Amino acid sequence: MDTTPSSSSFVHYPVVDENTTPKLGMHFDDLDEAYNFYNAYGKLAGFSIRKESSNRGKDGEVVWKRFVCSGQGKTDEKHWIDKEFVQRRRMQTRFDCKAQLQVKIDKSGGYVVSKFVPQHSHAPTTPSKRLMLRSRRQVPESKRQIINTYDSANVRSKQQMQVLASQSGGLDKIGFTDTNAKNHRRDEKEKKRGLDGQLLFQLFENRKEMGSGFTYTIERDADKKITHVFWANGAFRSAYKVFGDVVTFDTTYKTNCCGLTFAAFVGCNHHGQTTLFGCGFLPNEKTESFEWLFRKWLEAMSFSPPKRIITDQDLAITKAIKNVMPNTVHRYCLWHILDKLPSNLGGVHIHNDGLIDMIKKCVHNSQTSSHFESYWNQIITDNKLMENEWLADIYKIRHMWVPAYIKENFFGGMSTTHRSESMNAFVKQYVEYTNSLLDFILRFDTGVERLRYLEKKEDFENSNGRPEMKTCSPLEKQMANIYTKNLFYKFQDELFMIMSLGVKLVTEDDVSCNFVVKNFLDEQEIEREILWKKDEMHAYCSCKKFEFEGIPCRHLLSVLRHLSIPYVPERYILKQWTKGVTKEILVDDVEIGSATVNSCLARHSHLSCMFAGLIDIASQSREGFEFLVSSYTELEMKLRQVTLNNPTDISIDNGEGLVDSNVVEYHEPSHAVTKGCAKRLKSSKENATKGRLCRGCNKRGVSHDKRNCPVLLNK
Repeated sequence: MDTTPSSSSFVHYPVVDENTTPKLGMHFDDLDEAYNFYNAYGKLAGFSIRKESSNRGKDGEVVWKRFVCSGQGKTDEKHWIDKEFVQRRRMQTRFDCKAQLQVKIDKSGGYVVSKFVPQHSHAPTTPSKRLMLRSRRQVPESKRQIINTYDSANVRSKQQMQVLASQSGGLDKIGFTDTNAKNHRRDEKEKKRGLDGQLLFQLFENRKEMGSGFTYTIERDADKKITHVFWANGAFRSAYKVFGDVVTFDTTYKTNCCGLTFAAFVGCNHHGQTTLFGCGFLPNEKTESFEWLFRKWLEAMSFSPPKRIITDQDLAITKAIKNVMPNTVHRYCLWHILDKLPSNLGGVHIHNDGLIDMIKKCVHNSQTSSHFESYWNQIITDNKLMENEWLADIYKIRHMWVPAYIKENFFGGMSTTHRSESMNAFVKQYVEYTNSLLDFILRFDTGVERLRYLEKKEDFENSNGRPEMKTCSPLEKQMANIYTKNLFYKFQDELFMIMSLGVKLVTEDDVSCNFVVKNFLDEQEIEREILWKKDEMHAYCSCKKFEFEGIPCRHLLSVLRHLSIPYVPERYILKQWTKGVTKEILVDDVEIGSATVNSCLARHSHLSCMFAGLIDIASQSREGFEFLVSSYTELEMKLRQVTLNNPTDISIDNGEGLVDSNVVEYHEPSHAVTKGCAKRLKSSKENATKGRLCRGCNKRGVSHDKRNCPVLLNK
């Protein structure tokens, strides 16, 4: 007998237990029960099933339904004869199989089997491969929540499947494939189509109602489309009160599918870690947009502007800061300006290898503004750069970026927007340009939680340990008890260097002393001048390290040693670098109990943690295993009855609560065009490649097919 699947003479009768085989007259309460029974039978018999045709009565109720083998029907010849249809090579899966189950409605409102055809025209799937049957590859709700959780942490699909395989005992034990998981993500995105703005609004409203200090503002246009967004949680606002003297501000692109620019207010905490003060989305990078964001941010921060702010050399940002925060000292990122040197020297540096290093040395080593101006003008003259407009322009604004002009102001040691840029890079570990605004927030929260965890870890280490001492100095012991570990190490490095310094008294009177501090091991290091005020216990060092960074410099410490002062004066202990400063910060932690009321995802996570402990105990013995299995069966029956009486809300869960999809007051923003890097140019080979054809709109090369075609969905 010919046993190939394509042979019409091949007949296969499944051998399945009588109790699991459909019979004429068998009764089911509803169509789902009928489908599940036939699907379970198909698994045992080795074939996949699908729903086919049905008839409805005058009232719209299904009176007749047919379920068939997935091999039912024939492949249209045009798909393999007509070259126009040949786009992808596919296996033929239709064998004109006649196996089927038909049910019809009865007087009780249930359904009875009216026809059952058991024989198949193709060979069954072997038991080891039956988990791959399409109708068996369903992503259960528990796994959907896990996938959503992994997605919010930006875990890649392949890695997700590897973790699930490890938990399940192998890839073939998961119950679905990576394609099913991808389809689930597609369906989740489809459910939220057109609702992104409303979901974002409801998410922010829920967080605000929790009373945790969360605040936000969403701006809309005349069409109710979102244009501007700002938000800050309680932790951001509390951190700003302590660490908000110095702020860096920067923008980044390609973080969401709407093309909105992501902007963040960033600072430095008492561990030297990056901390956030607020975030926003902007449709463009015009002065008006930045002014809006700065005003909303100041409202959230009790109208208390920062003392200093660092940004890149953007004219729109500069104007906005001047208009909104006129008393804030604004500085440009030093790195950005120096990085532009090679491209703005007109090729002069090619013939003068030391020119760039000479300019950088002038910028970094000039002790005073007059020293910088003299050195700079000498470089310009010697290298005949008088006609270079870019150098002339940055010289005009030298007070906004040259260290000699700004080191008298406290900037926490920051002269660049490096913290903002590192934050942007950190954010992009969790988000992608394909994310909706809602997905961005949920994924971004994962990154924020990571930052908070790292801060708590440092807090724990500081409260349960003490840094190692390098010297026997009482200054070192004093600061080890006061400063956090990371900031103490900076102090310790300065203290350790006084071994190589010599202090010379130049002049002295009843009020003050003038010292010169010199490095005996490095003759190239510049001599530092220190003015010591006796009554005030105050020193003015020409290096300005304390004024700029908040860490006492080695020159000051060497003078303290020279004067036999066994402690660091209180005025040189910066409060925001101390261990106890975090006591003033109120973090907006929300108890899991309140979160579980609103969030399906949180409920799932909480229950998973609860029952993981029971599973650990039960798996240790056979008796425990059998007890939990029997208890599970009883619990499942009761739980299904509870959920039957309290059906799941059909609204969409945005991560923290249910949203009514029928009320849309906040629409998705129009796609923004920003200054960021454009998409790469495609090669002629890529352009010549034919894309897939959507049979819904008959367009080729689109990112959808007939199943999710926007044209069909909008009909």
